[in-house]
Amino acid sequence: LDILAVSPPGFAGASVAIAAGRAGFPGGVSLEHTDPQEGGRVVDRLVAARVRFCLFLPRLDAAWWRVVESASGCGLVRVVLTAPNLESLTGDVSRLRSLNVEAFVEATSEESARAAQDSGADGVVVEGGESGGSVGEEPTFVLLQRVGRLLRIPILARGGVGLHSAAACLACGAAG
Repeated sequence: LDILAVSPPGFAGASVAIAAGRAGFPGGVSLEHTDPQEGGRVVDRLVAARVRFCLFLPRLDAAWWRVVESASGCGLVRVVLTAPNLESLTGDVSRLRSLNVEAFVEATSEESARAAQDSGADGVVVEGGESGGSVGEEPTFVLLQRVGRLLRIPILARGGVGLHSAAACLACGAAG
């Protein structure tokens, strides 16, 4: 079971990820509404804390790529692309893997989930309408059921999952 404790979109800070890392699993930092300079400062705090962590990034342009490269080998285990450029997605996935960083793609529809798998991504994060940030039209649990039948890569559910729906998500094929 893959569990991620992630800072909410729009609240880029290292505290949640550091706490998760100290609890023994990688935490995530949502940087999709942050500029690369501020994101770099957050990453510096994570590296200094010596924890494993994930970054939720909108894309991998040159500025974000420098942030990722600085963190590779220093605790960064996964990047989740939240608004990937579909034309460069396969290349972005390849570049992340060359740094030994898992490449996940956020999907808000069946089409975006298929594109992630076709790009060679290591996994997908399905995000339904009850999540923060850029969201899909369907609830996470409904989207998970639809996408779970299509994909052969790990699927994580983001948003709308609580005590009573977590087991149902796992039964539908979610890896976390």
